[in-house]
Formats: sequence, C-alpha cells, structure tokens
Amino acid sequence: MFGLKRASGTPLSAMLVVALVIVVGGFALSPYWQYVGAVGAAEAIFGLSIGLVYGQAGMLSLCQPAIGAIGAWSVAYLTGERGWVPLPWSLIIGAIIGIPIGLAAGMPALRLRRVNLAIVTLGVVIVIYTVAQAGQVAGSQQSAYVKSPTFDLAGYMGLYLLGWLSFTLLAGLTIVLRRSRWGLSWLAIARSERAAAAMGVSVTRAKLTAFAVAGFIAAWAGGLLVAGFGSADPSNFDPVVVLTLFALAVMMGAGYWEGALALGLFSAISSALLQQWGLTPDLGTALFAIGAITVLGKPEAAFSVMIRRQVAKLSSRRAAADEPPELRPFSPVVAKVAAGRPADGPDRPPALEISNLTVNFGAVRALDDVSLTVPYGEVVGLVGPNGAGKSTLVDATTGFLAAYSGVVRVDGAQIDALPAFKRARIVRRTFQQDRTIGELTAEGYLRLGAAPGTTAKQIREIIEFVGCRDTSTPLHSLDVRLRRLLMIGACLTGRPKAILVDEPAAGLSAEESIDLAARLVEIPERFGCGLLVIEHDMELVRLLCTSLVVLDFGKVIASGPTAEVLARADVAAAYLGDDVAAETALEEIAVEETSDRNGPAAITSSQKAGEPHGR
Repeated sequence: MFGLKRASGTPLSAMLVVALVIVVGGFALSPYWQYVGAVGAAEAIFGLSIGLVYGQAGMLSLCQPAIGAIGAWSVAYLTGERGWVPLPWSLIIGAIIGIPIGLAAGMPALRLRRVNLAIVTLGVVIVIYTVAQAGQVAGSQQSAYVKSPTFDLAGYMGLYLLGWLSFTLLAGLTIVLRRSRWGLSWLAIARSERAAAAMGVSVTRAKLTAFAVAGFIAAWAGGLLVAGFGSADPSNFDPVVVLTLFALAVMMGAGYWEGALALGLFSAISSALLQQWGLTPDLGTALFAIGAITVLGKPEAAFSVMIRRQVAKLSSRRAAADEPPELRPFSPVVAKVAAGRPADGPDRPPALEISNLTVNFGAVRALDDVSLTVPYGEVVGLVGPNGAGKSTLVDATTGFLAAYSGVVRVDGAQIDALPAFKRARIVRRTFQQDRTIGELTAEGYLRLGAAPGTTAKQIREIIEFVGCRDTSTPLHSLDVRLRRLLMIGACLTGRPKAILVDEPAAGLSAEESIDLAARLVEIPERFGCGLLVIEHDMELVRLLCTSLVVLDFGKVIASGPTAEVLARADVAAAYLGDDVAAETALEEIAVEETSDRNGPAAITSSQKAGEPHGR
C-alpha cells in the first residue's frame, strides 16, 4: 500500500511537461509504435484508477480495470453499433456511467478490508468477464466495430494523441482532487480510519468518492481500448489481465502520476517487444508478479517512490541550513492568567460535561459512573494508573464506543446520538500513538482537520503557534515533537468547543515537555475552548492543570484543585501502591509534628532551602 501512496510535492507543471514531451515525440514514431503508445496511454489511465483506490485510499480492490468494460461497451454501442455519438462524447458518456458502477463496486469496502475486500472485488471481475464473454450486453458483440480516430493525421497519430491527451487530463484531475478535501480524506482513511473520523472525516463518504472517481477513470480507459482494438474484446477484461495490471500498479507505484505513466509505457512496450521476439506474453506476467511481490515486501522499491525520494533528498539538502525551532520556556504568568480567566458568561454551560458515564466490556466494567466537567478557559487533567479507563473515557466521549450509558454534553448540547465524525465538529481528540499522515505537509494536514470556512491565514497562525517552520516537508520527515504538536494543531483548526489531548508528552524529552506545556497552557484562552489533558507526567500535570480528576479501576477517586488532589494519600496509593502511600502518610505526620514544635516558618524556610519535605 505504502508504495502507491501520494506524496505532496511534484507539481502539476511537471506532469504537463512530461506529457508534452510524449505527445510531441509521437510524431517521430512509426505507425506501429504509435499504436503501441496509444494502448500504453489507456493502460496508464487504468493505473491512475488503481492507484487512486489502492495507493491513495488504501483499499485493496482488484476490480478497477474490469470496470473499464462499462466504458468499452458504451463506446462500442454508441459509436460503433449505432453510430449515434462521436467517439469523444461516447468516451465521456461511458465514463459517467462508470461512476455508479464504481459506487456499487465500492459498497463492500464499507464493511470489508484488505484480503476480504480483494476476494469480493475479484468476484466482480469474474462476473464482468463472464458477461462480456456471453455477449449479452449492448456493445459487447464483436459486430460493434469502432473506427480509430485519425483527426486527419497519418498512421495512428490521431489515436495516440487522443490517448495521451486523455491521460494528461485525467492525471491532472487526480492531482487537483488529491490536493482537495476529498483527496486529503482518502489519505486519511488509508493511514487510520479512527484518526480520520476524529478529524471530522466521514469514512463512508471518503471510500465511496474514491470508488466513484476511480470508476469514472477506469471506464474512460476501457473506452480508449475499444477505440484502439475496434471492439469490446472480452480478453481485455480477463481476470489474469486485471491481476497483471494490479501487479504492475504495485510495482510502479501507481498512486503517483509518474507511476501510472511508467505502468502504461512499460506494459505496452514490453508486450510489443515480447511479441516481436517470439516470446510468450506470460513471461511478462510472471516478471510483473515477481516485481509486485518485491515491492510489497519493500515499498520504497516502487519506481515512483524512488523518484520521489530523490526529489525529497534534493529538497532536504536545500533546507538543511534551516535552524531548528526554538523551545519555549514555561511561563507561570501565562498559566496564572489562563487559570484565572473568567468564563464568557455566568450562565454559559461548560465546554465539556460528562455525567454518569459507564462502559462495560462483557463482564468487565471499564468505567463506573464517571462524571467530570471541563469549563471554558481552563486546563483540566485526567490522570490514573494504566488500565484505569482514561482512554476508554476519551473513546466514549468522542464517539468511538457505540455502547455506553451516561450523558456527554458539549457547550450544553447532548451529543450521544452523533457518530464520531460529526462529534469532531465540536469536540476533538488526539491519540497516544502518532496518527499523523506522513505523506502530507503540515499545511495539508491542518487543512484536512479544518472546519468549513477556515481561512489560509488562520491555518498559518496555527502553524506558527505550534512552531513548525517548514510547511513543505512531508510529516514523516519531521521529529516526534513537531508531529505531536501538529496533531494538536489539527484539532485547533476544527475550532472545537473542547479538546481531549491523550498523553501528548509521550516520547518527549524534559525540555520538549516544558515547551509542550508552554503551548498547551495558552490554548484555552487563545482559542476559546476547554482542554482536557490525559497524562502520566506529573510534572507536566502540575504545570498545566488548574484542576484534576483521578481515575482508578474505572472510578473517580479524587477531583478538585491540582495541588490538593496530588496531596491525597489515596491518589498516591493508586499510583504507587499502599506501602508507599503509608510511608507518605508517616512523612506528613512528621511534618505536622515539626510544625507544631517550631512553627510554620521553620517548614517554609527548610522547603525554600531545598530540604526534603518532612525529613
């Protein structure tokens, strides 16, 4: 999958230049090689279709080339059998008909993944091939002959031009779409459907739009094959041919336009050479399969990926002189201002209110009647030992657990009936693990999470807030700290009422954690929301949180101002065990006795001098 994915970077102009060279070069070819080039253009367009569904959206679907039969039958019937419609128009009509067929083929993807989806879509290929062989569809009969276009040019130059101009148009369409909200959502579901939904992406819509666009492209390619071969030959949609194209798509990295281009040229030219040398075409099929297996085991070996890596290396050399972003010191003044900021109004409900939340996993009660409140303008901490139920609370609050009892309100509105991607419009979350999309740039990633109406200026302000200087480098090239900050930034672009940040300091150094705290503490006041921080780093919790909720075995055992909660013996017992908690209690008794004998000033002075508390 990763070998096919799109990276941000290669501009549309580069594709246009390469296409222009191919088109102009066609005038120097013999009619035979013009014909081979035209077939290569059709196969390159099939590569765009495969790369969009598999490489961009991460869905293992095998049926895209078979959907080309829809375009083939349309062209054969409208232009060949009936002669009603000129070829260019029948290509467009066939491609439009391919959209609902693509949607229908994509329905299993809503329930199935990976190998299961591949098996079902292979069944679609077999059905289409069987129908094509039977000749029971209008346009599938051999009598529906289509004459190749000439455009008053010698040889097969007219067909060659039509093929490569079609590729240029459709490759440009995929480049534009993949920079749009649709394309960003395709990459998001390929990386993680949960993370995509948490950013407000409808996974269902993203999958179906990918199949619809791929169906349009595949049907166009099928129509071009008819223009080249003269009829809708069933052998073009043989399951072996379809699987061969898929193997080539993996081998070449067809998720990028240059991979799809290489697929078409390599497939057509190698087939022609094998035929001229008197060798069986099955030899090429075997070689393609071996290449695909190699790339599946080593995705970076895909043709287009290697090209992109070389371009990225050149770019990184140019950016090597850039200084790393400075780490912010934590400002107690900013923390006090944020903590003391009044709510927007005395009657305004809290940003997030969770009441009597209970979650059961079979006989295990993960959360037991949990209630907490996150006011506007405040940072509330949620802490507890591993297995206490913190992440379960985040999942339930943001819509990733279907079965729970209790009520979740955001800004006073109950949201329990909303799915995860709709809840993300008002409450956002991050994940413990890195769920950023490595192929996107910082700007593209934040645009994916942005609420409707978010301006480019607002996105730039958030990029500056998180301290990301390089907005053109793919996220996989950035360090852990920046990727974690960008996950938080993507939450901010959604302009939610509340944000739940799950272990943001995991994997960070002490200095980086302080920098993180300095940025997090500004969020409630600067962006007008409430912030719930789930964290194990107690120093970070002390710096950030005005109040604290402690979970243990799914129950709230303490809540209130941070200093008071952390001083409680039962909180220490939950974290460190009863023995350590007992020792802590004895230390507190010793402190009280010392205070009684010497007065509070003695304790205060010893603490200021750095002596251990209670010793």
